[in-house]
Amino acid sequence: MPALPRLRSLRWYRWELPTWCVAAAVYSGFLLATWNFQALPLWLAAPLVSLLLAWHGSLQHETIHGHPTRYKCVNTAIGVVPLVLWLPYALYRESHLRHHAEARGLTLPGRDPESYYLTAEVRSSMGLVNHAVMRFNCTLAGRLILGPAITMLRLWAGEFRRPADRWHVGVWSRHVIGVAIVLG
Repeated sequence: MPALPRLRSLRWYRWELPTWCVAAAVYSGFLLATWNFQALPLWLAAPLVSLLLAWHGSLQHETIHGHPTRYKCVNTAIGVVPLVLWLPYALYRESHLRHHAEARGLTLPGRDPESYYLTAEVRSSMGLVNHAVMRFNCTLAGRLILGPAITMLRLWAGEFRRPADRWHVGVWSRHVIGVAIVLG
């Protein structure tokens, strides 16, 4: 019998203790780093907070996929805190679930909201600099250095082009309130 099924039968795993521990570590670590930011040297504070923010994104991903509980409202409450400031949880949730909605659509340019693949037509219409930037973004270094900025710009460009509707206005309103609380 493989180890993973036996591991899943353990009581602590069934209650998703590891995910609860990640949530506790992310939020307590972020609060401690924020409250002690002046006392920490920048060379330590910047990578520490960056790691916590990346880990928070992973936690949000887990909550979107129904962890650590089977209750959407509880998982949303765990993941909704906007530590990264620029991405509303509800938009991430909607986009990520759309990404998984159709297996044949995964990684297809124009269909998958998380795809960075470019069709030949799109590549040929790009300028030399844009094409070089997008090629670099397809590398590990590019995803770490440029990926966050490209993702932010893609999201915001799409949101500014979108006609205002009640759902998006509500999402952004709640997000702005959450950001104000985090910054406060």
